[in-house]
Amino acid sequence: MALHSARIAGTVAMGLARRRASPPPPGLALPHVYSARAGWLDLDPYLHLNNTAYLLHAELARWNLFAYSGLLAFVARRRLVFLVTNSAISYRSPIGPWKPFEVHTQLAEVDERQITLMHTFVTKSGRRVAHNVVSARVMDASTGSLLEPMSLLVEAAGHVPPEPELSEDEVEVLYRFRELSTAMRSATSSRSIGDKVRRS
Repeated sequence: MALHSARIAGTVAMGLARRRASPPPPGLALPHVYSARAGWLDLDPYLHLNNTAYLLHAELARWNLFAYSGLLAFVARRRLVFLVTNSAISYRSPIGPWKPFEVHTQLAEVDERQITLMHTFVTKSGRRVAHNVVSARVMDASTGSLLEPMSLLVEAAGHVPPEPELSEDEVEVLYRFRELSTAMRSATSSRSIGDKVRRS
C-alpha cells in the first residue's frame, strides 16, 4: 500500500512539473502520453512486464493526466472520487525488463453515468503491445452521492469537451466493451457461486 501510494505521488509530481514547464491548453489535455520503463517491481518470473503491472501503469497514466491537465486540483477541491466500474485489457506482445514504453490515453465516451478512457501501450519503436479500456463513475466524497461526469468536466474545463475522435476499430472496441460490462454486471448480480454449485 505504501509503495503504491509512493508511485502515485511520484507520477503526480512528474505531471505537475510538466504542467509548470509547459502548461497545457484548457481541458483534459487529451490524448495524453505517459512514459515509463519496466522496472524490477513490474516484472514477472519470466522477466516480462507482469499482467497486473499493465493495469497499474494505466492507473499511473490517469494520475499523471489529472496532474498535468489541472483536473487533480479541481477533484481535490470538490472532494471527488473516481470509482472504476469496469476494465478490460488485451495483451499482444510482452514488454521486456527495463524497456521503455508509453501509455497513450484518450477519452472514449462520457455519458450521464460514467466516463470511459482508452489506454494504448506503445513501445519506443511505435509498436502497440496492449490495449486497456476502463470506465469509472464519480462520487462526491462528502455525501457519497454519484455525480454526472459530463457536467463536472464542463465545470472543470470551462467548456464542453470535444467529441472523442475514435477510429472504426476503437468504436467497435467501445461497443464490445459496453456489451461485456453489461454481461459481467448481470453475472455478478445473479445468485452466488455457492448456490450454483449446490444446484448443479
